Amino acid sequence: GVGHQLKGLYSVAVMHNVAGKIFDARSYVHKKFRFQHLSSRQETVATTRWFQDLVLRYASGIGIQNITAESAVTDSGRNACPLANRTVMVDSLWSSLAKCARRRPRSPTLSRNMRVFATVLQEMLPPRRLPIDAIVMHIRLGDASRDRKRGPSIFVAAQNSAVIMRELHRKWPLSPIYVHTDSLDVAQKYLPANVTHTVLGGRVSALQLLADLAHARILVAGMSAMSRVAVLAGKQELVYAYAFTRREAIDAYPGDPDVTALRVADVNQLMSSSSGSRGWPVATAGPQRQQPAHDQ
Repeated sequence: GVGHQLKGLYSVAVMHNVAGKIFDARSYVHKKFRFQHLSSRQETVATTRWFQDLVLRYASGIGIQNITAESAVTDSGRNACPLANRTVMVDSLWSSLAKCARRRPRSPTLSRNMRVFATVLQEMLPPRRLPIDAIVMHIRLGDASRDRKRGPSIFVAAQNSAVIMRELHRKWPLSPIYVHTDSLDVAQKYLPANVTHTVLGGRVSALQLLADLAHARILVAGMSAMSRVAVLAGKQELVYAYAFTRREAIDAYPGDPDVTALRVADVNQLMSSSSGSRGWPVATAGPQRQQPAHDQ
């Protein structure tokens, strides 16, 4: 999917000139793009052009002048890792990125690459369409029913949605709550009917989904690559995430890891909290927004 490939691209691109690795932007731009979960050929074409433009802007931003068409990624001339259509090959550098990002101090080149990529990504997001104070929850099941390793955890996360939404509403009763999900049946089964919220159903483009997550004031990240990229692409005041997503965000986000750790909180803290909001503003009065519980 788009989120998976974008996350993989980030892990490859920011390692340019780090630990002996070289990112070949030209090979990436000219590869044959294929995406799962897109609704039409038109969206596929538009998404392909968006990826190409993202890479070209990033390459220009970090000073890649003479783009060659050799192997896409090389490790000091060994272990060539060409960027093919299978995203598993793109993802192979994430462990290298995490290892380098955890070193103190971080490599200045890696820090610069991270900042440039995140800035370009933020600039290329579709415009904000939800209210500026929106709380957005991402509930994605994907192939959870077929994934024996991650499936149970994904279903548990969906089941926790009611507790999470009630606590969000308690802390910020004036902020509208929106839910992005790929399964309306799950939303109707687990989300509370007594908390006003809007389920964003219908066909939403992958890039618009990314923008909605990234522009949120408060984001409850789902267990998906798209949510992880949204943390990188966004400037949310606060993010609640499950442990794995939180660890990746701290590793990959450009800037001080300690500051990022405060901004990206463990979702379990939200579910178990009884008062306060970790120092963030809490609205205490005002009418609740009146709208259908499941507005598609």
